Amino acid sequence: LFLFEYFKLFLLSYRSRRTRTVWAYPRTDAAWIRLRDEAPEEEFKAAFRMSRVSFNKLVQLLQEDLRHLPNFISTRVPVSPEKQVALTLYKLASCAEYRVVGDVFGVHKSTVCRYFHRVVKCINRKLMRRVIRMPDEDRCRRSTEEFKNMCGLPQIVAAVDGSHIPILPPEEGRKDFMNRKNYGSIILQGTVDHNIKFIHLEIQRIPIFHG
Repeated sequence: LFLFEYFKLFLLSYRSRRTRTVWAYPRTDAAWIRLRDEAPEEEFKAAFRMSRVSFNKLVQLLQEDLRHLPNFISTRVPVSPEKQVALTLYKLASCAEYRVVGDVFGVHKSTVCRYFHRVVKCINRKLMRRVIRMPDEDRCRRSTEEFKNMCGLPQIVAAVDGSHIPILPPEEGRKDFMNRKNYGSIILQGTVDHNIKFIHLEIQRIPIFHG
């Protein structure tokens, strides 16, 4: 009798349960759509640090690697390669938090984080050696001439500078990452030609050699 009553209660509670539906927090990407379609060229360039022509070319170069495979289980609309590249460039250009970038592009901050790392890795793997490379003899000669025209100094091929990139130093070897201002960082050293285009990048994990 006890088991019978228990079973009846179980059936009643099961039937009274609310049927679950697929739900997602409503978000809008109106700000991104406006930037893409309506913003003046100057505003677009300020947001993404490149022109629309360069942006579209970058999307074209990366879209095959960033395109999603069909997923018949997920009900979420996949983030397009165009939006993946855009939110990555916006993050790099503004140093905004993932949450802020997500508000602009209508996605959750975890989605921003995932696609940001995905796009950066894709660019490094596919484009870095193709775009950032040391000049050949002809380019060196041309850069030397242009630098001399700009500043009057002979035999200059490139300009070099460095910058501290703040990091959270690891527990092991922590002191190796602390700079003279007493915060953790690594050094990014950049070399550019007369057009301010990078021709070489170097990242050092021990930044004590830079002031």
